[in-house]
Amino acid sequence: MALILAYRRTPLFKARIEGAMSLGADRMMDLGNLYTASLPAWIAAGLVDALDKGADLDDAELLTMGYGSGDAAEPVLNTVQPGWQEAASRISLEGALGDPVMLGQSQYEMLHDRGAVGLPQPPSERFFIERIGTIREPDFQDVGVEYYQYAR
Repeated sequence: MALILAYRRTPLFKARIEGAMSLGADRMMDLGNLYTASLPAWIAAGLVDALDKGADLDDAELLTMGYGSGDAAEPVLNTVQPGWQEAASRISLEGALGDPVMLGQSQYEMLHDRGAVGLPQPPSERFFIERIGTIREPDFQDVGVEYYQYAR
């Protein structure tokens, strides 16, 4: 642990690691702990940030890391596709955060027990988990991978 803490204070860490993780960081500070939504939210925040800064991400590789409350983590290498700027220009993180719903303790507990009964409903345009992978073969495994769908 002492070695890790010492490395985090070096110029090399600041240049290689902090620099690579900076896109979207400021916007993510407004979101708090989103659990499952954290990874796609950070990707969205990073793309919007890159668009605002005029960064060229065409064919850039992004290493994302999904992890849970246990000891498992899943690294996924992604490639930013040309034309990403048009998609990023349609992301409205500030708009999505513009009208928050404050939950009391009983509403929060009800949300976990029965879903969004009695709470404002999300817009009709949304992402949702279409299915969760179950394939376990030598050449391909997707057990537990969430496949998202966008609905209008």
